[in-house]
Amino acid sequence: MFDLRLRHQFNAASLDVHVRSDARVLALFGPSGAGKTSLIKALEGSFAPQFAVLKVAGETLLDTTQSIRVPTHRRRLGVIYQDARLFPHMTVAGNLRYAEQFGRAKKLNSAFEEVVDLLGLERVLHQRPATLSGGEAQRVAIGRAILSQPRALLLDEPLAAIDQARREEIIPYLLRLKRELSLPMILISHDLNDVVRLADDVALIDEGRVVKQGALADVLANPELSQFFGPSQTGAVINGHVVAHHPDGITEIATSAGSAMLAQIETKVGADVRIRVLAKDVMISREKPIGLSALNIWHGSIVSITPAGARGVVVDLKCGSDHILAFVTNRSLQALALEVGAACWLVVKSLSLTDPQIS
Repeated sequence: MFDLRLRHQFNAASLDVHVRSDARVLALFGPSGAGKTSLIKALEGSFAPQFAVLKVAGETLLDTTQSIRVPTHRRRLGVIYQDARLFPHMTVAGNLRYAEQFGRAKKLNSAFEEVVDLLGLERVLHQRPATLSGGEAQRVAIGRAILSQPRALLLDEPLAAIDQARREEIIPYLLRLKRELSLPMILISHDLNDVVRLADDVALIDEGRVVKQGALADVLANPELSQFFGPSQTGAVINGHVVAHHPDGITEIATSAGSAMLAQIETKVGADVRIRVLAKDVMISREKPIGLSALNIWHGSIVSITPAGARGVVVDLKCGSDHILAFVTNRSLQALALEVGAACWLVVKSLSLTDPQIS
């Protein structure tokens, strides 16, 4: 869906990236100033790089080697920024209707109503932007972009300007958008939590270069990237499905690694979910633990041991078909005689569900 090559020399920095993905949602992740926004600006047409070949959904939007430069207004890209950029003199309905004139097809009330329902905007249609919360305003901006019938959505730090409560309000709608619309998306973020919850593929960008790219689970489970993510964010993402809600308030999720037990969640039995397992929350034992209060104890074998600073290592363990990472101190590494191929038990102290649902 995306094949993006770009090179540009700025005064004091350079940008040289090639990102390719066929995933529904591609995330560009990295620190501020890494070059992510320059790539988006080249896509939308507000930045003219010295070299670029930019293809989206099979269409070439820019190819400096062939003198192809599709005008900005014909690129059909819906862009959502940190600030919603709504027309203050129009109601929510007016902002949404304004976008329809840029769509390729005949205006349909059904499309308008579907977008309003999809984003939960029924109650605010007659309000003006000044009366909306940050989360509501962003949902209107997303709806406006969808109604312009774009070939792709570009989300440039869409959650950066709103507080945590508003983030939790809008993320379920972005997940619904991902599930229900066959619309490719690029998400730019410097917040790994947003990437984990929304992306299918991820490209890590730093100092104008692609550090690593690929499927989200594969990139996050790469122990060599622990210093890029840092000790608080290094960890794996695994997929599973809900098998039961137990009477004692525990939800059971089946994964390849083993049964995952979480505090009860508002998700239907049978639903597919995504779970994040942080390396700092995983303990390793050479013997099966007995008499612990921990509910998540899995069996695996060591695939690799990677140095992670002066005090310890990152251990990559294969549990079923999943890879789980664990931080281990040098002292524990020696005491447990951990080595590649060794069988171990994992005690997972904490799990988090990354796919919140909305009714």
